[in-house]
Amino acid sequence: MTTGARVRALTGAALALVLSACGATPSPTSSANGSSVPQASASASASEAPAAIPQPQLAVSGEHACALPGDGTVKCWGLNYYGELGDGTQTDSSIPAGDTLPLVAVTVLAGPDSTDPLIDVTAIGTGLRHTCAVLADTTVKCWGWNSSSNDPTAIVGAGGQVGDGTTIDRLTPVTVIAAAGSTDPLSGVRAVAAGWFHTCALMLDATVKCWGTNEEGQLGDGTTTSTLAPVTVIAAIGTTSALSNVTAIAAGDLRTCALLADTTVTCWGDNYISQLSDLGGGTAPNDVAPVPVGDSAGGPLTGVTAIALAGGFTQDVGGYLACALMTSQSVKCWGANDFGSIGDGTTTSSETAVGVVGLPGAVTGITGGCALLADTTVSCWPQFDFDGQLVNAPALVMDADGSTTPLTGVTTIALGNFERCAILEDGSVTCWSSSGVPPTTVPDLLITAPAP
Repeated sequence: MTTGARVRALTGAALALVLSACGATPSPTSSANGSSVPQASASASASEAPAAIPQPQLAVSGEHACALPGDGTVKCWGLNYYGELGDGTQTDSSIPAGDTLPLVAVTVLAGPDSTDPLIDVTAIGTGLRHTCAVLADTTVKCWGWNSSSNDPTAIVGAGGQVGDGTTIDRLTPVTVIAAAGSTDPLSGVRAVAAGWFHTCALMLDATVKCWGTNEEGQLGDGTTTSTLAPVTVIAAIGTTSALSNVTAIAAGDLRTCALLADTTVTCWGDNYISQLSDLGGGTAPNDVAPVPVGDSAGGPLTGVTAIALAGGFTQDVGGYLACALMTSQSVKCWGANDFGSIGDGTTTSSETAVGVVGLPGAVTGITGGCALLADTTVSCWPQFDFDGQLVNAPALVMDADGSTTPLTGVTTIALGNFERCAILEDGSVTCWSSSGVPPTTVPDLLITAPAP
C-alpha cells in the first residue's frame, strides 16, 4: 500500500477507534449465559494478584488486531506501518489481498535481538499503530509506532506511546520504564489501554499511570505536557492526589476514561463534540484531569459495570463515542451523534449518558457501538449493512453476506477503525467490516481457554 493510500485509509469514512477493546482488553467475567465474556475495558482489582496463566483476549484498534491464544504468546494481524504487529518487520499481513484488515496472524517476538516468541503475556492493548502487553511479572512491553511527526494527519512532535523513554519506532517489544530517566521497568501493572498516541496502565493498587502525547490532557496529570515515561493520573484539578479505586480503564483517540469502584465513571482528555461528559455541562475544549460523567436523568452516571471508547476523524460509525454497560444489562452512550452513534434514535449529540434503544436483548459485553447479547449474538450501531447502506439503529450482525441468520456463539467482541472481531465458542476468531464486509475467519488462529 502506498503512503497516500495509507493516509486515505486512516481518514476514510469508516474510521472508528475503540481501545477497550482500542484498545482495551480485559479479563473475562462470567456472563448470564455461562460463557466467558470480557467487558470492554481493561479491568483489575486492587487486591487481586495477576493471573498465573494467560487469559484469552482480543484487541482491535487502528488498523491491526491482536489476540492471546491462551499459551502466553501474542498473535497479531493487519497493517504493519511501524512494527505494530511485533514480528520484527514492517510487512503487512496482507492475505487475502484487498481485505481492509488482512486476516493472517503472525507471532510477536520477544525482543529486537530474538527469534523466540514473547511469552507469559496476561493482557494486551492495541492503539492506533502500537501495541502493549502486560506480562506475568506485572511489567509491560510495547512495540510499534512511537511518534507522530512522520504522519501528515497527526500532531507534529508528539509521541512516546511505547514508553521506553524514546520516540523511536519499535518493530519488536521493548520494556516500559518506571519514570523519566529511570532504567527500572514499570511494574505492578494489571492491564493496559492504548489510544492513538498515548497508553495508560491500570495498576494493582487501583491507580492509573499514562505516558505519551498529552496536548489534550489525555494523560490526566493536570498538564498538557507530553512525556516519554509514565506519570500518575491525578484525582482532580487542584490536587496532587492520585486517582484511586479504579477498576477498569479505556483509552480512545485523545482521551481516557476510568470506571471506579463505586460504579461511576470519570474521564479526561479531548472534549471535542462532547465525547467527555463533563458533569454540570462544562464546555472546556479539554479536561487535563478526570471529571465525572453525568447521566441524562440527572446527577452522576452510576451503576456501570464496563466502559468503552470509540473515536475517529469522522463520526459515521461511532467516532467520538463513549459507552457504558449498566447493571441492568442495558447500554448508555454519550458524545457525537450526527449519524446516530449514541443509539438513542436521534442525531442529537449529548454531554450526558443516554440509553441505547432497540437492543434486542440483555447485554453482557460492549464496545463503543456494539453490544454482545446474552444469546451470544451481536448488535451494532451505526453500521453499514452488507449492501453498503448506513443503518443508524442497533442491528444484528449476520453470519454471511445476504444471510438472514445472525452470527451466534460469540463470547468476546472488539472494534477498531474498520473491523469488528469476535471470539466464538469454538475458539475461532472472525472479523467483519463496518463498511459491510461479512464475517471472515482468521485462519490458523484458535483461542484456547487457560487451564484451571
